[in-house]
Amino acid sequence: LNYDDKVVDGFYDIYGLFSPLCFEKIPSLEELQETEVSESVNFEVILVNRVIDLELGKLEQRAMCISSDCSLMDRNPIRNGLANRIAELVVEALGGVVVSDIDILTAWKTRGWELRSALQNVVWPLGMLGVGLARHR
Repeated sequence: LNYDDKVVDGFYDIYGLFSPLCFEKIPSLEELQETEVSESVNFEVILVNRVIDLELGKLEQRAMCISSDCSLMDRNPIRNGLANRIAELVVEALGGVVVSDIDILTAWKTRGWELRSALQNVVWPLGMLGVGLARHR
């Protein structure tokens, strides 16, 4: 994704899927959701869907409030600090400031196994992450 791309509901990001079959076509979300969770499945899928992801919806509402507050102060997003405040929101939502690459990777791996176990799926709603690496942020 580029910085100016809009992420719409239904977007999903597959990470770690290196099967020869995947070079033929990208699996559909439905195919990925039907994947049986096992030790041999070593990929994750992050899903953006505000309709079913209540936590993502709440995060979006907080971002909208920040945007509204900043616009009241000054219409110029650079001067009003909008980007910084949204970045702080994302950092807060995805595990805090990254001090150590190893610490955040360890936290992410732990969270990934928790989600995999709790949801019994490799497709995880973005709002449920709680910890995120650069690609999630």
